Amino acid sequence: MRTGIKGGQLKLLTDEQVTAIHNAALQILSETGLKIENEEAMDLLEEAGADVDREDDIAKIPPHVVNECIERAPRSIRLSARDPDQDVLMEPERSFLSSCNGPPYVYDYEAKDDRKPTREDVRDSVKLQNELPNIDMSWAMFTLQDEPMLGFVSLYELLANNTKHNCILSHYGGEMTKKLVEMVELVAEAEDVSNKNLVTMYNEPVSPLYLRRETTESLLEWTRAGLPLISSPMPDMGATGPMTFAGTTALGLAESLGGIVIGELNNPGTPMLMGSLPVPMDMRIGSHAYYLPERIFYQSFTGQWARKYGVPVFGTGGISDSFGSDFQLGSETTISLWNSILTGQNLIHDLGVIGSGFRNSLEVVAAMDEVGGMVKRVCEGFDVNAETLALDVIDEVGHGGTFLSEPHTRKFGKSELFMADLLKKREQENWHPDVGMDAAHERVKTLLDQAEPKPLPEDVDDRLQKIIEDARHEGKELATL
Repeated sequence: MRTGIKGGQLKLLTDEQVTAIHNAALQILSETGLKIENEEAMDLLEEAGADVDREDDIAKIPPHVVNECIERAPRSIRLSARDPDQDVLMEPERSFLSSCNGPPYVYDYEAKDDRKPTREDVRDSVKLQNELPNIDMSWAMFTLQDEPMLGFVSLYELLANNTKHNCILSHYGGEMTKKLVEMVELVAEAEDVSNKNLVTMYNEPVSPLYLRRETTESLLEWTRAGLPLISSPMPDMGATGPMTFAGTTALGLAESLGGIVIGELNNPGTPMLMGSLPVPMDMRIGSHAYYLPERIFYQSFTGQWARKYGVPVFGTGGISDSFGSDFQLGSETTISLWNSILTGQNLIHDLGVIGSGFRNSLEVVAAMDEVGGMVKRVCEGFDVNAETLALDVIDEVGHGGTFLSEPHTRKFGKSELFMADLLKKREQENWHPDVGMDAAHERVKTLLDQAEPKPLPEDVDDRLQKIIEDARHEGKELATL
């Protein structure tokens, strides 16, 4: 079982600030409320004690309802995988690494440019993540722009070519989400998974304070099945959120809690993750900046939510606004990944996302897998005991001697230090500016060549294809990106 990286060593907000933001979020929910385009959700909220305005679709949720629903959410979540050894045990201050589903372009390393992804690109991304040792769970890394059933195609590739836990986006309304649930339950039953939590769905409220019909329907259907769900908005600071860290923090928390409340009222005890991914608007160019040094503020306050509420949180790391292999890419991806772990975010996604969220790169994912291994090694710390203090060895070697030939050196030579493969030391004559990324590219090719994911039973595969074709023919609810 995967138990993650020990994180949460860094707190940038005081307890008083966390409490103030919490109180502000409760005030937003109780006084401004959420706009919710779904009668079933409104019924659940009204029965629980919310003030519901059916004419304007506004629900004002009192603090006691919010607090009761937070208490219902599990503190520890076991996210299942087709391979039980790859199950994820998500607990406070344990961080898990993953890529992302969403970018509409592939960064083609050989061409040094982007292009539209193909289904083969999606399949390769899934197979690669299955092979990378420090990637804990998998997403279909690209958006197939011309495929209206992209949510079904992505889920199929994950279930068929990956034995880790999987994550997907919420693309559809209720009826189509039921079919996605059917696919998950079919594979879970065929693989004899102890619980059916094979797939986690990311569900995003629209900032500010708006749960669209499709968003709410998918939330209800997914949680009705008891499957894990992430409730996480993405406000643009200065556009769809206030131009202050405190204001956007409070808004994002209110929106995330709104999804948690509806999910727990719908099916108490459903595994749910909180989150908020504010993306500041760069007022100089009228576009969002995916990475800024201040992102650590957002990472810290969501990490501190996990401590306050005891509910796992969703976050981001390993990201960059760079469009290629350069200094900006290396610095932003590494800093953002370190920060996400040190601040205590639990399900960290977006490793490999570059170009302000518009590109995904297999090479960057491979490189960030190695950086993730480095971070894990550092966060583990080191043992201090009689054997590691090595007083007897020091005494035996004596003055001016060498430890090279000592058994103690052989014993700890590999385990004490992280042995990098891509970012290793090289002789000067073997170095050039792209040597690390060239190595990552070669590693991607090697891992894809050797990848042999466990196939699904033939009858299960046939039934999955039938579900997808039925959904395609019905065509009542196309993907809503």
